[in-house]
Amino acid sequence: MSLEKINKIKKELDDFYVQRTETINMILLAIFSRKNAFLIGEPGLAKTDILQAFGKAVEGFKFFEYQMSFSTKLEDLLSMNVQGGIGIDNCHIALIDEFFKGNPSVLNSLLAILNEKIIYVPEKKLIPMLTVFATSNEKPDATEGTSMLALYDRFLLRQEVMPLREESDFKKLMRIDRPFSPTTVLTLEEIKKDYEDIQKINMSDEIIDILFLIKKEILIRQVHVSDRRFRDLISILKASAFFRGDKEVKKEDIYNIKSSLWTYSSDIKTVDVVVNKILQSV
Repeated sequence: MSLEKINKIKKELDDFYVQRTETINMILLAIFSRKNAFLIGEPGLAKTDILQAFGKAVEGFKFFEYQMSFSTKLEDLLSMNVQGGIGIDNCHIALIDEFFKGNPSVLNSLLAILNEKIIYVPEKKLIPMLTVFATSNEKPDATEGTSMLALYDRFLLRQEVMPLREESDFKKLMRIDRPFSPTTVLTLEEIKKDYEDIQKINMSDEIIDILFLIKKEILIRQVHVSDRRFRDLISILKASAFFRGDKEVKKEDIYNIKSSLWTYSSDIKTVDVVVNKILQSV
């Protein structure tokens, strides 16, 4: 188990990137649970930098980045058409900027990648993808078409990344005069083994009962989360327990799935209140 290495990398990232602890935590949860994540926020907030920095800390890691536009075709994302030969079909992490600016037909063709990590080119092909990250300054709302919301639902973790507000944080940012350089390095084999260990982590009936209470309460408040989404959250909870060095999911791990329980920004406060209230009462 490479938990000691992961914690060192996490600390190095946290020390380097100012006020990005939550973003770093979410990124690592997504990668080690192999679930997709959506980062909401304007350009220039270190979203891409953090992903590239983590890639530097993994030996043999392949990172693919692409900025989507309405004219983008699926072929544009493939390794045979990308400079450097690393495309969405042979990378470990893909970052798709301005995700919702893509043509709906192209975005829908990505569903197999998001769901099963397979691609049709034109034959069915299993790809080495761990996680797809998408970024956008746009957030879906209740008026969006069902196809777009179905795509958005495939991103299990979501976070709004905000600009720095405090003067002290801004000064720290201004004093950074070097690129991130990790002193600790993971291997792809270690990440694979960690994923296998994460799947073995136990989740008790007590945790399932708490999740049902949350599901029931947020539904009363008109926040709908599908049964499939709750089922997928098990991987996030187990990864959270793994990062704590535990072999069993505990109720504190549930705090890490709050970002998975809202679809619209207007739901964020409701989810936060409900989860905090239930976890404090059990």
